[in-house]
Amino acid sequence: MASGWPRVVFSRGGEVLRRLGDRRAGGRVVMCVGLSERGLDSVGEVTAVVGSGSGVVSEKGQPVCEIRWQGVVDSSADEMYHSLFRYESNGVRQMRLPFACRLLELNPSLVSEPDGPGILDADREGGGWVCRVEAEEADVARAVEGGELLRREEYEAAVQAEDTAGLADDAARLQY
Repeated sequence: MASGWPRVVFSRGGEVLRRLGDRRAGGRVVMCVGLSERGLDSVGEVTAVVGSGSGVVSEKGQPVCEIRWQGVVDSSADEMYHSLFRYESNGVRQMRLPFACRLLELNPSLVSEPDGPGILDADREGGGWVCRVEAEEADVARAVEGGELLRREEYEAAVQAEDTAGLADDAARLQY
């Protein structure tokens, strides 16, 4: 494999991209797109996975597909009552990538059984993918080199920094 970027990279939004096999003709690569553990935390029970259709090209930053979900959301503590609130919510998680790509397919298991046990589990070998896309290898490499896609160590450091900042914000908010 001639590529200078790792087989697995992460978006700042919590998508995880796994390169599959070797480069195709014309410098194109195929990747599975799923959610990292942080990304999984942002969705509840998946009710549907929707895409524009196989072969449709999404420009850089445009939605490739979306995950519709429902679940319970915890609010942040507020200054007056210092308490958390739980409420039912529905949401849509749009899968966006920092490069143009062509949607090859949605995960058929997710389409037929959206909240099937463990389908989105990011730690399963070969599992946890939402869609497969094809893109120009040079575009993906530019996204990695430009910091729009992160190597595993960079992603873990960014998550740790975000968690630390969030804890500091919560502590400051609760001061009298």
